[in-house]
Amino acid sequence: MGEGFFSFSIALVFYFANLWAWTYFVFIVGLFISRQRLDDEFCAEKYGPEKWAEYQARVKYRIIPGIY
Repeated sequence: MGEGFFSFSIALVFYFANLWAWTYFVFIVGLFISRQRLDDEFCAEKYGPEKWAEYQARVKYRIIPGIY
């Protein structure tokens, strides 16, 4: 998450004067989301569908609590 906050802060420094500053943030967010989906698939295989479904029922958010 530190990398995400860092990339967001860089983008905010430039605001919308330089759109290239936002590419790093978009890349990091895309990386987080794709990695989270791959981890879900891996954990479902490793722990089995019933245990993984139980875990997902207990933990409702994937990356940021209350948001996603």
